[in-house]
Amino acid sequence: MKINCPGIVILAAGSSARLGRPKQLLPFGNSNLITRAVTTALNSGKGPVAVILGAFSDEILPHLSGLTVHAVINHEWPSGMASSVRKGIEFFEEAYPDTDGLLFMVCDQPRLDESIISKLFSLQDELNTAAAACVYAGVPGTPALFHRSVFQALGQLQGDKGAGKLLREMSESTAKLDFPDGMHDIDTEDDYQTLLNRLSLP
Repeated sequence: MKINCPGIVILAAGSSARLGRPKQLLPFGNSNLITRAVTTALNSGKGPVAVILGAFSDEILPHLSGLTVHAVINHEWPSGMASSVRKGIEFFEEAYPDTDGLLFMVCDQPRLDESIISKLFSLQDELNTAAAACVYAGVPGTPALFHRSVFQALGQLQGDKGAGKLLREMSESTAKLDFPDGMHDIDTEDDYQTLLNRLSLP
């Protein structure tokens, strides 16, 4: 299942309800989480990059100015993450019909870098699987790479069920890459402060 024309979808449409402010715009390093995610995706060199926005799109869009990225608005974002997955697939099928693989990532895994993305693609190619996913805390999740043969199944996800549910169902045909730092995502203010404190340790 060779992937020759990949693309990257960054899922960033959520309302950050538990955090109380847009997690996409949380300061991190010299920028913020969404800018960092986009820059990482672009620097990976794995095809065009689309950012799926929903809540806070007006606030986030200015931060994407000057970046070679497609901003796609998902007006159905309140229905859950699955709608953003579908929107990403629809965008690539329309704008880049030759796309035969998509990497899905989120913006609140600040430890993600280009090397992890590159390893995912290499692992999928080496093992010739329909998918490749990072694993942390014993569970497969984002970032995750899917061959075109899985797009239809991804498009059938509903509600707040992201690609993780599908990855568990197709475990035997998924290559797995250990990424312990992937578990350090940000859902609450405590998560954010814990991450900042951890990074400031000597």
